[in-house]
Amino acid sequence: DGVSQDVVAFAPPSRVLIFAGTSVYAFEGIALVIPIRESMEKPEYFPHMLVGMMLFFVVFLTGFGILGYFAWGNHVKAVALNELPGTLGML
Repeated sequence: DGVSQDVVAFAPPSRVLIFAGTSVYAFEGIALVIPIRESMEKPEYFPHMLVGMMLFFVVFLTGFGILGYFAWGNHVKAVALNELPGTLGML
């Protein structure tokens, strides 16, 4: 059906904290950085690997979020699987 009719370019400032909380949750595995680096065979490659993976996940999660927002607008539920038709979201 195209882009939802209630899509807005920028959310009101009151929603900034929700965005910040979601962003922190998405990157909660950051505490594993030091153990992963210490266990690498060639730790000198770690900075490049870390930046590459962080960029990948930022692009992936942002793209997924934007597509979901365009599809369902402001009425999207917190769990995107609940938006799917039929019983698929009830697994």
